[in-house]
Order: sequence, then structure tokens, then C-alpha cells
Amino acid sequence: MNEDKLRVTVEQAAQIRDLCEHPGFKLLRKSLEEKLASYHKQWLAASDEEAAKMRYRTQGFNVVLDEVKSFLLAGEVSRRTLQNN
Repeated sequence: MNEDKLRVTVEQAAQIRDLCEHPGFKLLRKSLEEKLASYHKQWLAASDEEAAKMRYRTQGFNVVLDEVKSFLLAGEVSRRTLQNN
């Protein structure tokens, strides 16, 4: 990657990090984590059809949280690469 792309990645990660620190995002994350925990408990006692619906919902939540983590990780790797050059 060239330095400009690395800097853009670092800046994007900083924006996501700022978003993660926002009180509204913290509320959203707490709510999602509570829903995931609730779905897990319900999933254990659910029918096959209900369990499939719960798995589908939790996959959606996890996709969003994984994308946030991906931005942060890419930014950290880019930052380190820029420091080492």
C-alpha cells in the first residue's frame, strides 16, 4: 500500500474509534450485547424454526460488530506500517 492509502485507512479507523466512544454508540452496543445474550438463552430452549431465526438475527449483529473491528484493526496495522517506514 502506498502512504496515502495507509493514511486514509488510519483516518477511517480514527473516525470509527471516535464513533465507538460516542455515548449513543455505547448505548447501542450495550443493547446489542444484551439482545445477543438473550437470544442465546432463548436459543437453547427454542424449536428448530425459532432457533434458525435467532441465529439469523445474531449473525446480523455480529456482522456489524465485526465490521467495526475490521476498521480498527486495519487502522492499527496501517499506523504501524507508517511508523516503520
